[in-house]
Amino acid sequence: MTYLESFLSVLEQLPDWWIFLPPALLVAAAIPLVLFKKRGIYRRVAFVLGAAACPLLPEAGAFFLYAGLYTVFAFCLDLLFLIPKRKRESRAERIYRKFRPETEPLPKKERPMPPKVCCYDLPPEPAEESGMRLEHVTALLEKLKKEKLVPADRLEVELISQNVARFKDRPLTASERESLSDALSSVLRFTAKYKL
Repeated sequence: MTYLESFLSVLEQLPDWWIFLPPALLVAAAIPLVLFKKRGIYRRVAFVLGAAACPLLPEAGAFFLYAGLYTVFAFCLDLLFLIPKRKRESRAERIYRKFRPETEPLPKKERPMPPKVCCYDLPPEPAEESGMRLEHVTALLEKLKKEKLVPADRLEVELISQNVARFKDRPLTASERESLSDALSSVLRFTAKYKL
């Protein structure tokens, strides 16, 4: 008895359910391979199981029918690899998605307008028109000059009186108005200090 005859006698003794064993093993192998997207390994396993199962059929008609059905079944399982894998969202992407509505630009109607900035100086105007009474300030400076002042205060009073005289009868720019306003506040400080 040759090896081939002994092999065929073993095949005849196998139960009928063994035909379902290769497709069942293919399904068991396909589940983890689909989850991990290992399509190349799946195709190799499907080929090996099909090649191992088909020669076990003794009749040629049964062989071709089984091979065709097994190929269709393996192809249907192969289509599972086309299902897109759900991408895990990173921590940075979750934070960005959470705060994204706050970072989107406002619609045009709701946008606040930027503050208006004047890029030029206001036109010069005399000190009297801006509300400064220089005659009264000049009278206070004359009274301060007659008092006994500390030398540092006397020097400052002289500088203030020169500034007031310089700004008296001409239009003032915004910076000159600020300088004159500082001088007037110094005059008020001196009048309070020397009780005029």
